[in-house]
Amino acid sequence: MTWTKPDTSYWNEKFAAWWHDPIDKVLAIPGHEGRAADYLQIFGMDRPNDAFWRKADGIAAGFERGQVPTFSTDPGKNGAVDYRHSPRLTHPTSQNGLLTIQGTLPEVNDVFPGVQDFLKKTIGTKAGKGDYAAKFAQDEHRFAQARFLYTHLVLRFALAENNVGGLGALWHRLPADSRFPDHTIWQHNALCSALYSSMELSKSRAEVGLMSFAITPVQAFIARARKLRDFWTGSVLLSWMTFAAIRWIMENLGADHILYPSLIDQPLVNSWLETEWHVSGKFRPRIWEKTPRDIASLPNKLLVLIPGAQAKDIADELERAVREAWGELAEMTADDIINKMSLVDEKAAHLRFIFKRQNEKFWQCHWAAARLAGMDDEAEINALLHESSFKNQRNFLYNFDGIFKAKDYSLRDASYGIFYSTTHSLVQSALAAEKMRRVNERADEPGEKCQMCGEFEVLHALPWGEGTSAIEYAGHLKDFWTGFKEEQRSDVDVKENERLCSVCSVKRFLPQIVKKKNNHPLSDVLGSSAGFPSTTEMALAGYFDRKSINDQKLRKEIATQLFNNEEFVKGQDITNSDKYYAILIMDGDNMGKLINGQTIAATWEGIMHPDIVARLTGAGFDKLYREPWEKVFKSGGTGSALHKRLVTPAIHAAISEALGDFSLYGVPEIIARHGGRLVYAGGDDVCAFLPLQSALSAAREIKDYYTSVYRFIDVDRKSKPLETEWVPTAGKLSVNLGSGEGISISAAILICHHKESLAQMIDHAHKLLSSEAKRRAGRNACTVELRKRNGGERIFTRKWDDTDDWEAFWGLIESAGGKLREVSHSLLYRLESMRPGIEAILASGEGAKERLIRFLSAQVERSGQKTGKAVTERNDGRNVNDEGNEQNKRNSPDGRSVRKQDIAAMIAQIVWDRNDAKKPFKTDGLIIAAFLGGGEEDGMV
Repeated sequence: MTWTKPDTSYWNEKFAAWWHDPIDKVLAIPGHEGRAADYLQIFGMDRPNDAFWRKADGIAAGFERGQVPTFSTDPGKNGAVDYRHSPRLTHPTSQNGLLTIQGTLPEVNDVFPGVQDFLKKTIGTKAGKGDYAAKFAQDEHRFAQARFLYTHLVLRFALAENNVGGLGALWHRLPADSRFPDHTIWQHNALCSALYSSMELSKSRAEVGLMSFAITPVQAFIARARKLRDFWTGSVLLSWMTFAAIRWIMENLGADHILYPSLIDQPLVNSWLETEWHVSGKFRPRIWEKTPRDIASLPNKLLVLIPGAQAKDIADELERAVREAWGELAEMTADDIINKMSLVDEKAAHLRFIFKRQNEKFWQCHWAAARLAGMDDEAEINALLHESSFKNQRNFLYNFDGIFKAKDYSLRDASYGIFYSTTHSLVQSALAAEKMRRVNERADEPGEKCQMCGEFEVLHALPWGEGTSAIEYAGHLKDFWTGFKEEQRSDVDVKENERLCSVCSVKRFLPQIVKKKNNHPLSDVLGSSAGFPSTTEMALAGYFDRKSINDQKLRKEIATQLFNNEEFVKGQDITNSDKYYAILIMDGDNMGKLINGQTIAATWEGIMHPDIVARLTGAGFDKLYREPWEKVFKSGGTGSALHKRLVTPAIHAAISEALGDFSLYGVPEIIARHGGRLVYAGGDDVCAFLPLQSALSAAREIKDYYTSVYRFIDVDRKSKPLETEWVPTAGKLSVNLGSGEGISISAAILICHHKESLAQMIDHAHKLLSSEAKRRAGRNACTVELRKRNGGERIFTRKWDDTDDWEAFWGLIESAGGKLREVSHSLLYRLESMRPGIEAILASGEGAKERLIRFLSAQVERSGQKTGKAVTERNDGRNVNDEGNEQNKRNSPDGRSVRKQDIAAMIAQIVWDRNDAKKPFKTDGLIIAAFLGGGEEDGMV
């Protein structure tokens, strides 16, 4: 079937369904339907009166709200919350997430007129009438689509930055329901419009579906790289492939249909809105102006609400969009090579043939879809999934059976919302099975293979067959690549004897190609590639800082000299540690379980407004509501999961937006401030290259950002955490994942030599994260490996919560490094020879720690190293030694003996791995700390 693009009426009806609730609803629930109709009248539209719209709203409400009473004059039955006088935000995933909005919110009559005027002036009433509408004069269809895109993706920014109604950044987080303020009106309205459109296209509520769509390969594509820039370019291109699928959905279904990833604030989406939908100039939010355009922030997987009957057609269109997007880039690269080498006739044709053969089916697209499950599907679900995937949802549904009957509300209709997470589990399981069923659509490649990927034949322009000898073929390859490098001239990017296939050539040459095409969306993204550092430059970051070398050209010259000639270090004060840099890999723990609801720390009691919780637990409240909700609230102590907040599309949207803000506002700023270069930050995945001195500090800050609760972001994109109270002001109010058991992110830091194979080091860093931080340490952990050029690996792993261990590690980094070094490196190595005695101490039972500290203190004393006031400020800006040294001066005649005990205590904390009962004594952490400290004498190297 050929997909037919939606017509103007589709976008108008979607827009009307989106506005079924006014965005200021929470300020005054009574009369909100009338205000919704008034908002639509601005655009000459009526509020929809359609069975599908009401079903969509009912399912959306069932997804999000559970069963609570509405307004009543009887205090024993009143479920309404006066949000203006008691504004609160609760958190959809965190165990502690109550934010009080200080003051009283304005009356709706003071907000509603301002929003009306803003909509009339900014968006406009119809094509050609209004500031934004003027961009679409005489094109009602384009305006209908643009109006929806602007409303869903941009309007909240405009209202917040212009402080319309005095609500400031609260516009980003205005709740859909005053009783459940953990999700926004934007998320609810988008969900309702997506459900409505899916029903309309399927002509049936029962055919609303959920689709998961994934693109592969991922690591196999990204990690095949010789340069840091290649690795980054591969990440950017993978994001671009994902965007191709996203773009199709936005143009053919609507941006509201994408539940994951969040499209809010995504650089590629914003750029598309600017260039193709005129969201530029005064229509572009100010906060977008400083958005880093070079972030690879889109993951390789989508979660989409669809008309279920058309799942196969949609999947085919998404695959076509992905392959066409890549085909365009491959063709641009082929054209550039052909033009530079002046290839004509059969030579040009053969090069194009190779590009087509290798790229046409390079990307593999996988998908799975299922219609939204309900109670009628329980038997089928039971046969496909473990009971844990639906038991809690089923129990929650039947717990409110009395309310459903009293309201004459169908239990079956309610179940479509309650069983959403079960549908999601089913789809993800089906997708995993589909990806395991790998179908190789590529023919075997002939000839010499690419030195980068080892999979495809290297480029050449000689049509050869059975009559072509191996000698002729080899001679032609040599001539082709010699000529190719000569023709590259100033932008030559191929080293001696390097030969690439078409896929790796796209990664290598595309940045220079799109730079010449100002109209291509990737020109801004890949434009910064020229300034991408080499591994050698990154390793020399500490040296450049010590020597105050800031000129980028000089930095590159020094790095090139060092890379080409190790003897260059003589007389340059370049130490051995100056030849090492860090690869940082981070990944959210149990993300699948979080999205499926298994590790959500929020409870129903925690996400509900405190006022409604107090009423539902009051002795005089209507028992029709009180009894089932008390059962929910109290179930936390019984081992039941009934009290935990259910996963809904709105919660998925909240998680997606939190991950988006983390990757767009948190990670890039932290990496840049620590002198690193971000490769990708897609959802909960992070990869960056950093100077070895700052990698651990950056990882810790990223971890803290990931688990923060609320943050305020000003128009300059500067972020600060919020505690329990906040006064609305212009900017963006961001909700992050928060805290709770199971909500964490793990990290691997690989310290490696600048000349090691980049592809191998990246692969090793991923394995390090998986094997050490995730598996051995049990997640919520960080592992650091020092991989020396001359062989041997040192690994130090601790959970993030092992704060005493990390404080000791930080302290030893500074005590073992620099001119005021307090710990002899030879001592750190000698401890290994004392293993039998130290292991005996560790096994000696009660008092073992004190005995170990005494023993180590004696060793520090014997080492003869001076102790005193060491470096006072560490890499993360915290003073470690000042307070301890003041205490030393008071308690010790020379201010040193107590300090030696402190150092011994730090060593004891690091060498004793309490998570390893079989081999608790480990010296690797000491060696790594000494190396990070920068000192290299006494047998360090």
